Amino acid sequence: MTYQTPAPLPAGPDPADDPRGYLEDLLVRYFRPGLVDSLARTWVPVGIGSALAWVNANYDIVIPADASSTVVTVATGVTIAGYYAGARLLERRFPRVGRWLLALNLTKARPTYAQPKAAEQVEAAAARTPARHS
Repeated sequence: MTYQTPAPLPAGPDPADDPRGYLEDLLVRYFRPGLVDSLARTWVPVGIGSALAWVNANYDIVIPADASSTVVTVATGVTIAGYYAGARLLERRFPRVGRWLLALNLTKARPTYAQPKAAEQVEAAAARTPARHS
């Protein structure tokens, strides 16, 4: 087995010359388009859901003070999932409200889901193939 050394990264702007250009270069180089948006739309609901669960546990709203850590952990997960689901449903009807609930208006991007090329090719082939009846 031979080991190849990776090619060096192309030289980018010098941070001392242009700090903003350096940051933009790093973001373009290491983050795929939409990654920052998806991280914001994930971390904000997790943070808010965790804060709600903490308030719930510390102020005995639903979870008793002497509950086990497993109950608190499960309640935290359920709270995060419920918050996210509710925010997504609100986003469908009121996009601005959803943008605030899901990303604190840090991004205006909404997720789009596209099928991979292989799945599209399989579906196209299945549509062209006549069905066999036994």
